[in-house]
Amino acid sequence: MQANELMELAAIAAAHGPVLVEGPARLTAQSLEEYWTTAKIRLDRWTRTLAAWQQQSPKANSSAKPVTENHPPAGLFEEVLTGEVLARVWTAVMCAYDRRRGQCEVEPLARSVLVGQLEARNRVLTLLLRGLFDPMETERLDQLRRRCERWTDLLLGGFGDETQWNDLAFEPRRAADFAAEFAPPAAPLRLRPAWQLWLASLRATFRASPTAPSPNADLNARIAAAVVACFPSDVFDSTGLIRSLWFHRMQRTADDAQGLLDQLLGPSDPPAAGMFRVRLGNRFGHSP
Repeated sequence: MQANELMELAAIAAAHGPVLVEGPARLTAQSLEEYWTTAKIRLDRWTRTLAAWQQQSPKANSSAKPVTENHPPAGLFEEVLTGEVLARVWTAVMCAYDRRRGQCEVEPLARSVLVGQLEARNRVLTLLLRGLFDPMETERLDQLRRRCERWTDLLLGGFGDETQWNDLAFEPRRAADFAAEFAPPAAPLRLRPAWQLWLASLRATFRASPTAPSPNADLNARIAAAVVACFPSDVFDSTGLIRSLWFHRMQRTADDAQGLLDQLLGPSDPPAAGMFRVRLGNRFGHSP
């Protein structure tokens, strides 16, 4: 799964998040654990790759030009920037899910993933500022950063009221402007007349941009499958959503994984999110 496809997944999560938040479905421990664990594995890969590349690159204050033989991991930089959009939107969904039920179970997990995402972002921006890239590549990545920030605020503004995303937007006032401009706010994002235009614009924007191959496409796919698996299986069938081939693949992967788990666990109900919170509470810094 490539970096630009993470943007589409973020849009899908924002559009259908209210179904998950307001519906009776319970999040399963399997999907939550897969999201958290895979995101942490990807963060570890990012950290090791960036550290290794930084050690091999010329110092920013030296007279040497950037080494063209040792290309910077542009695909990784794109992964970090677009992955942050998904992390912020999914955190908003998880926060709203918890607050709707008067609990604090899945929000700490989502925020733990977001903290790691922000650490990776800071490292990426630091490297961009040090001038270790070709100027044209630096400009391209900076444009990608700005686009990701604007789309994050748009998706958050369309998702719900300000209390659900105020601390997750890059510019809360801009997100509020998006929320007001594309009202009615009471209507779910996927049902608003402008939604299909937004989705088409997002796809055109990020698919038209030059994109380096994502170095962690396998982990991106696992994260996507975990997110999709959190939704009821029929949630995407009657909304008019234009589904791409990768989304069909992610949904099929999630269905296959859940089917296998059902066989292994038998006819009992899937574990609730609270069970996962007990198992991983200490690991992401939240006591059960």
